[in-house]
Amino acid sequence: MFLAWAQTPEGGAADIGASPRLPRPEQKVLDVLTREEIQTMENAAKTERDKLNVRVLADCGLRLGEVLALRAEDLREPRRAEFALKVRGKGSRDRVVPLAPGLYRRLRRYLGARGAERRDPVFVAMRKGADGAYPPLTKSGLEQAIRAIAREAGIEKRVYPHVFRHNFATEWLRRGGNVISLQRILGPSDLTMIQEVYSHLDTSDDYQAAMRVLLGHE
Repeated sequence: MFLAWAQTPEGGAADIGASPRLPRPEQKVLDVLTREEIQTMENAAKTERDKLNVRVLADCGLRLGEVLALRAEDLREPRRAEFALKVRGKGSRDRVVPLAPGLYRRLRRYLGARGAERRDPVFVAMRKGADGAYPPLTKSGLEQAIRAIAREAGIEKRVYPHVFRHNFATEWLRRGGNVISLQRILGPSDLTMIQEVYSHLDTSDDYQAAMRVLLGHE
């Protein structure tokens, strides 16, 4: 605010030929996980619930709150042999996120083993509550589970639920995925995050993307 004022006639910066500006913040490189590290985490998880937590975060690019809000009825088959999750995003904006057939079947088995009904949360706590039912998994519960799995897997990077979202976008772009489709999957408000991912892809990624376009390389 002070620097903005200094550039006004009252501030007097122009009178002495000064042009005060805030320095640009240093751009941090995102420390994402490799596909091998994600698989190592899934292997290290001790329960199917935690394995599915890792896989849904990694393969769907959901926010933490979106994972916790999933209900059994949100597993969909909009077209024959095409599977998806209905996701409740920011600002009550629902979207459809593609789901790999194998992950869809695993989620169905997990819910079936619990006897989950349509409105039941997909992910629940490991212990029953006072009413004899399993309460929904909480934000802190999922964060703690992910940290514990990363430690068990021997990963020294800082691992938290949102890093999987960056991973999803990074892998999508590295494989030449359509940016508009990526924005629809992540949610329409996430152009900033997509730009951050673009900025940390290196020149080798640029070259590979160009060759796919120019030469039709896989």
